[in-house]
Amino acid sequence: MNTSPSTGIGADDTVQHLVRSWLAADADLLWIVPGRNLLLKHPKDIRAVLNDPRYTKETGANRYFRSNVADGVLTAPSPRHHTERRVLHAAVRDPLRLEQVATKHITALIAKWQRHAMLGERVDLTAAMSEWTFGVIAEVLFGWTEIEVLATEMRAAMTVLDASGVMLPPPEQLAPVRDRVLHVIADMIARQPPTERGPALRALCEAGYGQDAVAAQVLTLLLAGHETTATSLAWTWICLMRTPQVYARWQRRMRAAPRLARALTGTITREGLRLYPASWVIGRTASIDTHLGGIDIPAGCTITISPFVTHRHPAFWGPDPEAFRPERHEDKSVPGGAWLPFGVGPRMCLGLGYALTEMDIALSGLGQRFTFHSPDAESASPRWRFTLGAPAMPVGIEPLGARL
Repeated sequence: MNTSPSTGIGADDTVQHLVRSWLAADADLLWIVPGRNLLLKHPKDIRAVLNDPRYTKETGANRYFRSNVADGVLTAPSPRHHTERRVLHAAVRDPLRLEQVATKHITALIAKWQRHAMLGERVDLTAAMSEWTFGVIAEVLFGWTEIEVLATEMRAAMTVLDASGVMLPPPEQLAPVRDRVLHVIADMIARQPPTERGPALRALCEAGYGQDAVAAQVLTLLLAGHETTATSLAWTWICLMRTPQVYARWQRRMRAAPRLARALTGTITREGLRLYPASWVIGRTASIDTHLGGIDIPAGCTITISPFVTHRHPAFWGPDPEAFRPERHEDKSVPGGAWLPFGVGPRMCLGLGYALTEMDIALSGLGQRFTFHSPDAESASPRWRFTLGAPAMPVGIEPLGARL
């Protein structure tokens, strides 16, 4: 993500106006800053850039995160990225472990919310999804179940990042809260018996990484593995509340075929990710002079890709791309790159499979038991941060059996 002042990005309303101008432009190649920052909208161009090693991830934002947040697999330069990705590959591909952990956590959340529903209490759906995904990822990757102190410090760090808007905070402002998170992580690793380590932590330790490097990788995976999924879940619930007919039809189908609930949820998950991809903007830098679509691109030029924009391209999503229509994803003809909430190419999100599974489990588990209501859903607007933030969303909880 490019966060340099030259992009003209500022407050939420300014970003919203900028993104809407990108959507309104007919051109698929659009100079944001002539000669310095080029926006790509067409899947063909996006695939070309994200698969071409001449366009690197060495953007200003990536260097900032590597230096001031965590130097891990998400921000690592090539070829180090490839090495770290290989170390972690198997650790994020254990579907049985994920299924067991996520199901346990959603069962506990259902029981908790049944009590809230009985008492007529509202819950903040956005905050609850963040808490749920954090608990799942901490246990499934690292083997941690006692996470209250870590969660508190993570919230403090996220508050600092969030308060800065799309511009990243000064390093001296972020450093104290980041250091506290890293200290808690290092302490948790030191106190945990090696036999109780989760697969990601075990893989990093067995690969010979030092204590500081392991802590940085853990922080990277916590940030990349929980907040993005939580944000995507929050936006999907908001979309469902905005379209009560879609919401009710999905619930009726799950009630009629409960064993197929997860399968019936896949299109809901994917349409939520289409409209509100957590990674709403992706940046690359041209390492040498190149050409794309007849345009000369000088070395050092930033290439901006916005899944938020491409997911609304009328050539691929029809005349109503803003509408929440899960049935779109029953059509297998959408070309690669037109749907890219996890990116494309060799730096595609390492946890793609985990994120989709988590979302399907959370949505189907809660959707079979509750209907959420909020008068704020219709007016909810994105919080343009390093991820596409969802606003606080207090909801009323209606047990599904009370209506169907």
